[in-house]
Amino acid sequence: MTRITIPAHGKINLLLEITGTLPDGYHKICTVMHTFTPGDTVTVELSPYDNDAGVRVTCSRPGIPQDGENIATKAAGAFFAATGLPSRGLSVHIEKLIPHEAGLGGGSADAAAVLRALNTLCGTGLDDNALCKIGVKVGADVPFCIVGGCALALGIGEKLTPISPLQNCHIAIAKPKSVGVSTPQAYRLYDEYCSSGGIVPPANPQGMQKAIEAGTLADIGKYMHNAFEYVVGRDAPGTPRIKAAMLKAGAAGAVLSGSGSAVAGLFADESAARACLNALHDCETILATPSGPAASAALQ
Repeated sequence: MTRITIPAHGKINLLLEITGTLPDGYHKICTVMHTFTPGDTVTVELSPYDNDAGVRVTCSRPGIPQDGENIATKAAGAFFAATGLPSRGLSVHIEKLIPHEAGLGGGSADAAAVLRALNTLCGTGLDDNALCKIGVKVGADVPFCIVGGCALALGIGEKLTPISPLQNCHIAIAKPKSVGVSTPQAYRLYDEYCSSGGIVPPANPQGMQKAIEAGTLADIGKYMHNAFEYVVGRDAPGTPRIKAAMLKAGAAGAVLSGSGSAVAGLFADESAARACLNALHDCETILATPSGPAASAALQ
């Protein structure tokens, strides 16, 4: 086998609280994340030539890095470094559905797919724990995207406690067109806001976890929270309007995902979610459903 295609599920943050700063400058967080489908699709193909060690990345969406800056390239390098295998030439093609700079983990999902693909193609047989140890060196959200489903995440997002996935609901996702938020910039805005006396109300991760396990969508909506909502409006002014539109359309709850600029709303009724997204003409939208833990790769 030299070629494999794997679905790359994005994620939403149902709850995100910033709990401190580490000595290296990274922020500690407490977040509840959930993967969704549909997402990206990643095809990885190994070169048949032993002396070919380059990584070639192509993407269906313009503007996505297709060189060493792409996180998929970094994931391949981290895999070969961790396993001690000689670097192989490979081609990575990303069919991109997840918007860029949206807080939806699109790049992390693609990196996770590359790690899973190489694990199968190279016959290394690494379990999820071993893949996660490689993934965290590439990006904080990569371990969660490897595992998938729903989880409480601590540390920088790599310490995962699984939670039963959501059932029987629909996720409306909308991102203002041409409006992206840089994660480092979002953290800088948050630090400036807090250092100047700004107050961010605390989240309730225990309440959120109990609501998810009970499967009560209305209660889940009550606990949806994102600390970045208090600061990223300067870079993504359309997000409060999107959130208000989702709630008015009948969402049990709506919240900024990650550092933004996408907003995710939970709906019990698919037609209401679809109608809400159809009304958001100036946004990139996805009508999604929650996905469970990562499934086996789809082979082609």
